[in-house]
Amino acid sequence: MGRTLFFTLLLLLFGLPGFQLQGQELPMLHFTNNDGLPGNTVYVIYRDKKGFIWFGTDKGIARYNGLKFDVFTTQNGLPDNEIFQFCEDLFGRLWLVSFSGELCYYQDGKFHTPENTPFLRLKLPLRHVKLVSPQKDSSLIVVFHNRLRFLNIGADKCQFIDVTKADEHYKYGDLLYREKIAGNRYRLTFSNTTIVVDTSMNIKQQLDVDTFRMQEGGNMQMFSTCQDQEFLFNSESIYTRNLELEGRFPEGFHKGAYVNKIFFTSGGKFYATNNGLFINDSIRVLKDHNVSSVTCDRYGDYWVSTINDGVYVIDNKYWHTRLNATPHEGRVLYSTAVGSNLFFAAADNNLYRLNADSLTCLVNYTELTGRSPVPNSTQAFLLDDSFRYFQFTAEEIVYKRNVFDKKALVLTTDVAQGVRAAFSDGPHLYLQRHDAILRFNIDSLSAGMPVYVRIGTSVRDGRILWMTRDNNGELWYSTMRGIYRISTSGIAARNPLFPYPALKSFEFIHDDIVGYTSSNLLVLLRRNGTGYRIDTMKESDCIWDKMYKLNSDRVLLSTNNSYRSLNAWQTNSIDDFGLVTIDDPFLPMQPESVVADDSTCYFLKSGRITRFSKWDLVAQPPPPRTFFTVLKSGDSVYKIGDEVTIPYGDSKNMVISFGVVAPVLSDVECQYSVSKSDRDYWTPIDGQDISLVISAYGNYTVKVRVRTASSEFSKPVEFTLRVKRPFWVRWWFIVLEAGVLVWLIVFLSRRRLAYILNKRDKRHEMQVRFLKSEYKALNALMNPHFVFNTLNNVQSLINNNDKLAANEYLRVIADLVRQNMHNISKELIPLQKEIDLISNYMLLEKFRFKERLNYEIIIDKGLDTSEILIPPLLIQPLVENSIKHGILPLTTSDGAIYLNIFERRGDLCIEVKDNGVGLNQKKSDTISGHESFGLKNIQTRIEQLSIIQNKEISFEIKETQGANGRNWTVATIVIPLDDDS
Repeated sequence: MGRTLFFTLLLLLFGLPGFQLQGQELPMLHFTNNDGLPGNTVYVIYRDKKGFIWFGTDKGIARYNGLKFDVFTTQNGLPDNEIFQFCEDLFGRLWLVSFSGELCYYQDGKFHTPENTPFLRLKLPLRHVKLVSPQKDSSLIVVFHNRLRFLNIGADKCQFIDVTKADEHYKYGDLLYREKIAGNRYRLTFSNTTIVVDTSMNIKQQLDVDTFRMQEGGNMQMFSTCQDQEFLFNSESIYTRNLELEGRFPEGFHKGAYVNKIFFTSGGKFYATNNGLFINDSIRVLKDHNVSSVTCDRYGDYWVSTINDGVYVIDNKYWHTRLNATPHEGRVLYSTAVGSNLFFAAADNNLYRLNADSLTCLVNYTELTGRSPVPNSTQAFLLDDSFRYFQFTAEEIVYKRNVFDKKALVLTTDVAQGVRAAFSDGPHLYLQRHDAILRFNIDSLSAGMPVYVRIGTSVRDGRILWMTRDNNGELWYSTMRGIYRISTSGIAARNPLFPYPALKSFEFIHDDIVGYTSSNLLVLLRRNGTGYRIDTMKESDCIWDKMYKLNSDRVLLSTNNSYRSLNAWQTNSIDDFGLVTIDDPFLPMQPESVVADDSTCYFLKSGRITRFSKWDLVAQPPPPRTFFTVLKSGDSVYKIGDEVTIPYGDSKNMVISFGVVAPVLSDVECQYSVSKSDRDYWTPIDGQDISLVISAYGNYTVKVRVRTASSEFSKPVEFTLRVKRPFWVRWWFIVLEAGVLVWLIVFLSRRRLAYILNKRDKRHEMQVRFLKSEYKALNALMNPHFVFNTLNNVQSLINNNDKLAANEYLRVIADLVRQNMHNISKELIPLQKEIDLISNYMLLEKFRFKERLNYEIIIDKGLDTSEILIPPLLIQPLVENSIKHGILPLTTSDGAIYLNIFERRGDLCIEVKDNGVGLNQKKSDTISGHESFGLKNIQTRIEQLSIIQNKEISFEIKETQGANGRNWTVATIVIPLDDDS
């Protein structure tokens, strides 16, 4: 209570002489703490550059965007809940003046105080800020209650100015105003003069006292700041801060009114006083209210704050709108406009006229009839273009030939029982009842003999729902079965061109009909050649209530939540229609009656008449303003400018916030679009947060647009959202990834190959191990085979009684067996050992065959037979095979065997050649079952040895022709030589 009293005394500056204003009222909206304000004591209202309206109260501050109030208190970071002034600088900081006097500003959703902002921590013992004043160089001057000391705040710096350094400052009077001019100079305005000083208080200039002295009203001057407007004023005149005369107060200001704030706009001059708000020179509203400040929102509506009664909003079209209080009681039952006059009848059975701002009772029912009106007894009224007046009750008809005459005719009759509406076509009077239309001859009423004709409907037609007049003056009515037209002769005929039944209400626009059905379907019956086309306009968010014809091409429809205007215009000789929502919050909803003249639309409700310009009523308002604020992803917050760049990881869970500033009490529709191309994809959204999940990197255009129910969409606001490439799609990672992939492929391939080779080696090792075992077994088989053949030869010598040869044979055999036993135990032996064995073997065979066998062993001189390794018994079976199958079958005694061992192109060639019977004879031996066991064994051993040694060892037997024409059988073994051979 103490703080409120303190501020009230601060605002009550001085009184002005009284003057009289009209008691006219303006349509206003009223907001209190029940609507979202933190408190009803509102010290100041301020509009920031974005369009938000800020309210400083005794219980915190509030911000309004046309949709809702956002409240901030000390729990949100305010230094104090009582805020007396707002001021926004060029850096977008909203400075606040609080009761505690601490420096504080609001920016980007945060309150900055000395506790969290270092440059606000003043080392000077100065507190209790009184005023914050914006300067031309974007700095601020902060005035304290000690007016001789102030601060100049730049971007993030504070400069202290102490006026007491000027020794003679006291002779200039009170310091009223401070202003920073070029450089570091300041202009100080005192009550008696103005001086220009530097920061050291050296006087650089002094204005002529006579040029500043305000003779009218005396030298007492006061200061006003309201919405960044600053004025100096006295009791009669108002001056700018450049000391130029801005204006004068209107004469006749109410005595005892103290000016709190002055606010000038193109729409008028507003004076906030402790005794109401004065507008221009003729309007006074909110009488008996202590008005603390005034501002104008971005849509032109005026906001007025009061002490203890919240805030009020005045329509920006206040010079076109009026609000008149009427003396009647109860509901308005009938209204009509003739010329510039509004006539209306109320439940008190009286008829009133409103002309300009003058309200007159034309017909007083009690004075006219001598009876008090019975509540709800009047059925209908009618005032036609000739100013004839009719009033119908359940028991009588009141008739006046001219509404301005004092005389009236009162006819007692019950024919008007249940009348709902009355119409006149000149000579006739039509009364609408639920079951019939009654047609009276007006002359019969003048004669006191009411004669009527019943224009009835059949039982099939049902009750009469509605009756109206078309643009040609003809009367129409609707029933449950269809639409009827009443001819000039008084005959009602159902019009087959209007097939739509059961129109609860309808009106004519040009030659077309608009109406709505009991199922809440809005119907438009449009003339189409000889018939009518039916268009339906079903609105799911409203319930149609009443229809009011404004003129021949416009109908106003009231609903449960708003007004709609159905307009028609000509396009290529065809009527086009548009249904427009009117969401003007100053229009009274659910009126008792609406009527329009040529320029004004009147809304009558609860004993008050609100007048609006007909053209302003249907004018399309500007769309809301919108802007982006921040983008949040997890713990990351990005302030949105023209571009926002975020890492790829933050694109998976984004919330983009945007702000909307709309006309007061608006419902807005918001849409957003996110696209990587020039095409827009608009998506509706509830609220002011967009939740996005983006899966691909790149540049996206994010747009938002909004509209109210009656406006177009706003121009989209947009910004470019750049989602960075993730590291896995950058060139270095792709190269690294490709390298790793190649390495992985090579690694896996090598592992696979190693596995396959290892498996093959193991298989080969097992195979070689098996072959070696088998090879040893084959080598072991060669020894008994050779012994068996040798013993046969010895046996042959003994049988021939050749003892000497047999003994020599046995010696050689012994040497041969020893050699063979030594060689057979090894896998490989030197070639020389194999040659020595063959030499002994050939010697044995020479003993046996004598001259029948000749042999020769030819060895290339370049071969080192002691270093070349071959399998044991590799050559001997070939020699044995030549003797047995080649030489032995010969009948001649010139058999010969040659063993040639030589090197050819890195290969060891072993060639056994004989001139025996040839291959043909050998084949026959094979066929007859005498295949050489040693030759077969050699073939097997050579194949296995090729596998074991991993060498391509070849074996071939062929027949060639010699020089003397004899055939030679040649067996050849070719073994590749290498360093290990």
